[in-house]
Formats: sequence, structure tokens, C-alpha cells
Amino acid sequence: MVSPTTLELRQGVVGFTGETAALPRISQFTITMASETEVAQALDEITKDFLTCCICLEHYQQPKALPCLHTFCEHCLISLADNTDLDFKCPTCSTPCDLGEKGIAGLKGNFFISSLLHEMQRRAKRLSKTASVKCEGCESNPASGICIICEQYLCDNCVKVHKNVTSTRSHKVLSLAELSIQYTYIPHPFSPKTARLCDIHQGSELKFFCTTCQVLTCRDCTIVTHRVPEHVHKPIKDAADEYQSFLVKMLKMLDKKTSEVSKRIAIATEKRDKLDENFTKEKAAVQTASDEVRSEISKTEQDVLDELETESVERMSRLNTQTNDLECKHSAFMQTCNDIRKSLELESGAQLLTSKNTYTKQIEKLLAEDIDIKVVENDLHVLPRVDKITSMFKPRRTVCLSQCTIGGSVEYLLHKGQSVDLPISTKDCTGRHIVSEHEVKAIHIKPGGSQKQMEVTDNDDGTYSVTLHGDIEGNHEIRIMVGDTPIPGPPFTVKVVKGLVKTIGQKGDGELQFNNIRGIAINKNGDIVAADKDNNRLQIIDTGGKCKNTIPMGRKFKPVDVAVLNDNTYLVIGDAMNSGVAVISPFDQTISYFGANEIDRARGIAICPATGLVYIISEMWNVFAKVFTQKGEFVKSMKLKWSTPTCIKIDNEGRLFVCVNLDHNAAVYDNSGELLYRISEAGKSDGKLTNPIYLAFDKHGYLYISSDHKVQKFDWLGNFICRIDTNEDGLKHPTGIALMDDLSVIVADNHNSCIKVFVQ
Repeated sequence: MVSPTTLELRQGVVGFTGETAALPRISQFTITMASETEVAQALDEITKDFLTCCICLEHYQQPKALPCLHTFCEHCLISLADNTDLDFKCPTCSTPCDLGEKGIAGLKGNFFISSLLHEMQRRAKRLSKTASVKCEGCESNPASGICIICEQYLCDNCVKVHKNVTSTRSHKVLSLAELSIQYTYIPHPFSPKTARLCDIHQGSELKFFCTTCQVLTCRDCTIVTHRVPEHVHKPIKDAADEYQSFLVKMLKMLDKKTSEVSKRIAIATEKRDKLDENFTKEKAAVQTASDEVRSEISKTEQDVLDELETESVERMSRLNTQTNDLECKHSAFMQTCNDIRKSLELESGAQLLTSKNTYTKQIEKLLAEDIDIKVVENDLHVLPRVDKITSMFKPRRTVCLSQCTIGGSVEYLLHKGQSVDLPISTKDCTGRHIVSEHEVKAIHIKPGGSQKQMEVTDNDDGTYSVTLHGDIEGNHEIRIMVGDTPIPGPPFTVKVVKGLVKTIGQKGDGELQFNNIRGIAINKNGDIVAADKDNNRLQIIDTGGKCKNTIPMGRKFKPVDVAVLNDNTYLVIGDAMNSGVAVISPFDQTISYFGANEIDRARGIAICPATGLVYIISEMWNVFAKVFTQKGEFVKSMKLKWSTPTCIKIDNEGRLFVCVNLDHNAAVYDNSGELLYRISEAGKSDGKLTNPIYLAFDKHGYLYISSDHKVQKFDWLGNFICRIDTNEDGLKHPTGIALMDDLSVIVADNHNSCIKVFVQ
């Protein structure tokens, strides 16, 4: 048990060791009416409780304070830090400590522990001396007193000298008699009555606290190294009182926070226990459900096995009866055969004739026996019963109609002529996919109001799909029914649109940028091939509007039109400055040329669908159609009647269709170059042409012509069908036209430097 004296002293040092919260400071500790033994015991307890390192269990040696205020020997901390690869933590409270670049050496020393340790050791030494003590001044005479400040035993002569020296004149010297335990006191090492001296200015008492540097200073320090106004000083007592008030406030806040943490711990513990309880209940429920499922499986298994056994016994019995009957007949046959063989061996002719009637009747009876097996192949078939077991695990049960969906969370905008697969899901009330016990139906309601039941594909996992064909513009509704009950909510709607649906590109020289875009075509992969004239290249663009490739044509070659062969070879013609046809290989995109001697100022290029021949229309006023094979061999040249051509295309019958720009029409020729007729008249209204530039055919033989600021559709005789764009679409000088397989119309909008996609 710690003595009251020890408790009082402990209260005085706790605030500096960090073992507990700081308590009010005791200025001095009076030891009254105590024996020398009791004092020694008290000092020993203080040393053991507060001045012992908890790592090495020895007195502190060069004590270092961690950021959490716990103190340890410097060499103990170094050894601990060297033996761990993880972040350094306090051995007492496990608080992570950032040691910085200097490591343990960079930690602040615990000055208070060092002072207290030194003080305790000195006083323990003083109390342990029972013999006379020598003077520590002259080291010869017996000591008669002690200087409290210098902590030195002095003889009478040295005491006189001590009191006459200026620097020690103010020191308090006690005689050994005054040190009697019954009537003296041991000053607190940090008591205001214990003068503390400056380490820098010898003999100067520490009286101030520099709040700027957070250190104790003497009067000389305030003049030399801690001068105002850069440094702010306070008397030690004022600074200590101020800090004590701060610690009291912090203690209250910490107490409050500690209380809150305790409450949070209680709440967390309660929630943890509740969670554990819930898991325990759920585990028990799973175990119970598993037991029930196993029991049900075992029961069903036994029922199925009993059913199979009953049927097996019945059907096997019939076969056993037939088998036994045949075995009896077989024995009769064997017996009769043996009897006949014996008679033939042993009996004479007269004896054989005697038994003739008997053998004859027996033989006739045996030969007349029915030995057919009354079992057909189907009798061997066993009706499968395994599905009675596996069906127990199939989630084929009643669906929750409010959980059933079609189309997911995606909004569908369909271009006219396109198709889309729409997903359907059937779920239970928890949102899990289940196979419905009822048929899933889909009703298609078209924009005109007509209805049709759709074909539903069942994936056997609670998901289904239907295919919608966007053949009519407008809103198409699909209503899903499970059995004869529709799922709640409005029908699922898919909007089918036509007209301008996409714009690709802008002016420039990067990807998906154009500078004077001209002719376009569709390659065998369904990609758009665009002649980007003033960028001296072809651009290959997929239907999603992404650039797949660019093919540079060379600095001097400016492409104006392009055609595509069946093997995806590109045939490209340049403007008036370029002669000949550029052939771009689909494999390595190498470029070769043909027709340089025959072609002058090419305007358009086309492939005849019937013959595969290459037609190139050239010159401005004297118009010729030059014909080549796909290998570049010249075939013939045909003089055409009308001048200012801008494009040539050939229909499936081999007729040549040529845009005649200044005459505002399209001229149609036979394959010998004879003019057949002209399409349309000059004008700006629908069905008429103004400066036609380009034309193209769709797979059904309809003709599309770009002129002025619009694109129009005609039949092959020139009868107007419809206009593809509207004024709001903003076409400006459309040049190239190409048709996709789904009849989407691809238009090169020259002045807007883009490609526009229209759906009919």
C-alpha cells in the first residue's frame, strides 16, 4: 500500500509524466512526524511507480516523451523502433507516432522526469547516510550543513565562504540539525521557492516563459536571445496558471468526449449483439429450410422409387410368367427329342410303329405350341421420373406482375426499317428472375391501332425476348401479359422515326472533319467511304459515326468521287488537275493508277452492276464516257450528247444516268451512248431540279438526285416519288449520295462540311 506521503508526491509529478490527467500543482510536500524508514519507503515507492521505464523496468535513462505524453528510455525506444517494420506505435497506448526524419533522436527529452529522478536519487542518498558526511567543498572536514540550491554538503568554513560569495550569497543553507526529519520539509523540485538556474547564463534564475519559443528564460535571455518585440514573455507563475486553466478546460472536454465514446461503445455493442442475433436467426432459418428441403426431397425420392418399384414388379411379373412358360415348353421339347433319339437307337421297326400314334400326337402338339414373346419394344421403355426431383429446384412459380419488365431501363429510338430485340423479365416479389407458370405473351399495337401477337422467345431462366420491326413511322406499343393478365402500367413504347437522324463531322482536317467533301460510297462492310477533296484523302466511317480509317491520296491528288468493287477495292478519280484512276488495294492500301492517257478532267465514276465494267465520265463540254475493265484495260469511249456532266451511275439494266448540271436535268443513255430520255424539268419546287450534282440508286432501283439544297427520290423513268429532306434540315449544296441496305440515305453536305443520315 502506498503511504499518504507517496500519494501527495505522486500527485505533484503525474502532470508531467502523462500517466494520468494533470492535477492541481502542489508547491511543497511537508513530511511531519515521520521516521527515516518511512521516508525511505515513500521515496522507493515514488521511484518504482513514476521513475521506472515500463520497457526495461529500470530507472529512466535519457527519458524521451512520445507525442501521446508517455515516457520511455531513449535506448529502449531505439531498440523497439529497430525491431519493427510497421509504423511505430506507443508501447503503452498503441497510438501511432510519426517519428519524422530524425527518428527517436528527434523526440523531446522529458526534462521534468529527469529533474525528478535526479532529485529523488539525491534525497535517497542523503537519507541513507548514517555516518558523518564529508564536506563537498574542501573534501576534508566533516559536513555541518547543506546548500539546498547547489545540493552540496558543506563544512562550517565552506558555509561561511558560500555566504560571502556574491553568486551564492542568496542560496539557502541548512544545518544538518535543521534537516531533522521531524521538523523539515522537502521542497517540490518545481516549487517557486526552489530557484532554477539558466543553462545559458550561469547563476541567473529562470523567471520568465517565452510564449514565442515555448521555453523558460532568465532576465538575461530576455535581453540577449529572446528580445521583444519579436518575443513575448510572461512570468513563470502567470504562464503556468494560464496553462493550468487551459488544461482544466481541456480536461472537461476530454471527460465529456470520454463519456460520449462510452455511450457510442454501448450503442455499437448493442448493434453488434443485434447483428449477431440476426445472423444467428438467419442461420437457424437456413438450417430449418434446408432440413425441410432435404425432408421434402427424401419424401419425393421415396415416392418416386416406390412408384418405380410397383411398376417394375408388375411388368417384371409378366415377363417372368412368359419366361417360365417358355422354359416349360423348352423342357418338353428336349424330353421329346431325347425319347425319339432313344427309340431310333434301340427299338426295331415294329416297336417304332407301335409308338407311332403317341409320337405323332406329341410332335404335332409341340410344333403347334406358341413360342412368341409377348413383349414389344415399348414395353421396355421406362417413363422418366427424374424430372419429379429436378422440378423441385426450378423456380417455375407465380410471378409478381408489378416486378415484370420489358426493355429494361433503356429508351429505344428506332430508325424506320430497322429492327430491335426487346428483353422481357419475369420476377418474384423480391426481384429475382423466375420462370413463370403461365405463358408470357406480347401484343404489338402499331401506330394505326392494329394489333398483332408477337412471337416470344423463352430463355428458360425468367427472361424472354421479342423482335420489333420498325416498318411504320410513329409510336409502337407493346403490352406484356402473363397468362391472360397484363402487367400493370402503360404499354412499352418504341418510337420509329424517319428524316434526318444523324449528322457526322464538321469543317477541319482532323478525324471526322472535312474540307470540300464530294462523292461518297458504301463499301462491302457497310461503312461510308467519303472523298475529302481538299484534305487529299478518303475517310472510312462506320454507321455509328466513328472514323475507322483515313487513306491519304498524296499531296497533289484531290479525290472527287469513289466507287467500290466487290473485293472492297476503291477506285478513285481526282479533280481536273488529276488524270487517271487511283486503285487502292483493300489489303495493304497501296495505290496504283490506270487510264491516264484516256481520261481528261474526270467528273464521275460508276461500276456497271451487270457487266462489272468501269465507266468514267470526263471533260466539261465535249462529254465522253470512257469504259475500262476492273483491271484497268481500256474498252471503249462513248460520245454523249449533253455537256456539263457532274456524275454518272448505272442501273441494273445497264442504262447510264448522268447529271447535267447547267441544263438542270438527268440524261438517260443506253449502253451504246444513245440518249433515251431526260428526267425532270428545271425548277425549285418538289419534283424539279436546279443544278443537279449527284445521283445514286437503292437496291430496289429507285433513283436519288441531289440538286440545289435538297435530295429527291424518283423512279427509273423519272416519276417523282418524294423529297428525302426538309427545309429545316439545312442542306447546303449536297454533293455525294449513297444508299445503305436498310435504305438509309447518306448525303455529303458540302457547304456544311458534314455527312447527314436520313431515314425514309
